Amino acid sequence: MKYILKIAPDLQNKINKALISLTYRLLQKYNFVLRRASHIGQRLPLDYENKITIFLKDINSKRKELNIDENNLHLLVNTDKTPVFFDPPFDSTIDQKGKKDIKIQTAGYEKERISVILAFMLLGKNYHR
Repeated sequence: MKYILKIAPDLQNKINKALISLTYRLLQKYNFVLRRASHIGQRLPLDYENKITIFLKDINSKRKELNIDENNLHLLVNTDKTPVFFDPPFDSTIDQKGKKDIKIQTAGYEKERISVILAFMLLGKNYHR
């Protein structure tokens, strides 16, 4: 395969399409299907615009309280902490068509995580000392 791609690298897309087609035909032949876990995302609260307005007013009042004028806006930094999973569970697997219970095996670390802190400055510029 590598030799063929060295000779004719333009065949890469055709080979990829052929492999995908072959995979789906193999799944169909042996009565397998690709199963996906489903989830529902959170909707925005009905009063989200009001909450944004209140948040901006709070930021401005805090800025005035700390005497941060227009020249020192680079001192304002927004941070957020979020978990990052070591072994995120997969949301899809291959199993036989018609099965009711679909089990997805993991390494056992799907609940282990570290915390990452994301931060950005109000002006969107890098600030180095």
